Amino acid sequence: MDKKPAKKGRPIKKIDVEQVRALARLGCTYDEIADVLGMARSTFGNKLKQKEVREAYERGLSEGDVSIRRAQYDAAVNGKTAMLIWLGKNRLNQTDRVETKTENEITDT
Repeated sequence: MDKKPAKKGRPIKKIDVEQVRALARLGCTYDEIADVLGMARSTFGNKLKQKEVREAYERGLSEGDVSIRRAQYDAAVNGKTAMLIWLGKNRLNQTDRVETKTENEITDT
């Protein structure tokens, strides 16, 4: 009688890369994505080491950023900017730029 070896450890969690991409596009945190996928944050972090999962996550982030930029442009053209400015600063690391110019006159005495 052939006996199969018993499986050890927890079952491997499958990840839907399109779901990861969609959640990243929305700007979800690692914790939020892990929760939706039904796994610990550390497990999701380990899954991100897989090329396919990492690429889906990064692509989703990029798509979300482009979507915000598009909405910012459309809103700016239509005069509604407050929320889009906030999103741009918080998600896209945009800042208000303050330029200062100093002029000093040097004279020989």
